[in-house]
Amino acid sequence: MEELGVSVEELGCGRLEAGSPRETIAWTPLQYACALGDVELVSELVATNPESANALGNTKYAYSPLHIAVRFEHEAIVKLLLAGSFATKVNAVDQQIGCTPLHLAILQGNRAIVKLLLDDVNTQQLESKNGTTPVDLAAELGLDDLKSLLVDHATRASGRAQLTSWLASIGLVEYAFTFFGEGFEDANFLLGTGGLDDKTLDAMNIKKAGHRAKLQSLYQLKEFLQVDSEGEDGSEESEEDSGSSGDDSDEEESESDSDEDDSGSDDDSS
Repeated sequence: MEELGVSVEELGCGRLEAGSPRETIAWTPLQYACALGDVELVSELVATNPESANALGNTKYAYSPLHIAVRFEHEAIVKLLLAGSFATKVNAVDQQIGCTPLHLAILQGNRAIVKLLLDDVNTQQLESKNGTTPVDLAAELGLDDLKSLLVDHATRASGRAQLTSWLASIGLVEYAFTFFGEGFEDANFLLGTGGLDDKTLDAMNIKKAGHRAKLQSLYQLKEFLQVDSEGEDGSEESEEDSGSSGDDSDEEESESDSDEDDSGSDDDSS
């Protein structure tokens, strides 16, 4: 697995080890509750102390409560932590390997929990310290179904990022999550609709007349996509030119070496 970019230690990050001195408390009460799968206790602890949702305790890998709930495959607790009014750090990474809860869910091969994590709008597919992405991990473990889910999520994430950039460019970035919630995750698809009607804007609870006017006309969206596309094309051309420049340099060096060889040959003959 190491040759494939997944270290043995990384696979081992699915183990919970306190790694703390004897007679000390390694885990927080919430971490214990997550490990035991006690939904009622988890709910009570979080309600009493919302900040505990991200407390790492003193475990060897510095897992968050979400890491632990995922590791022990307690789907109901994962759902509870993600749905809470507190800001659970869905992209938290452990301190040794750099695994996110998503990495652990893939290691467990738990499709339901992977899907729960991917459905959270804040989830990112981060690399571990080894440079392993969730897609890489699923591929190397032969989990084709999970790999498909992850690739689809990455595509949607790219579309969301582009849509968010357009909204930011016209001063309406605060509506980004509203768009996602209504199923608008692709700027090109949105352009194809020709504009948002009153019924859609009402459903999105957008009330300001100026904001509605911009969104009804998809203000500057076409121009934004053209500039974005030209930027990508320019980047690709730059890479090609760089490669071409390298080839030209190699050719010049080769010609220079050839000239030196010819010169040396002439000297020998004289």
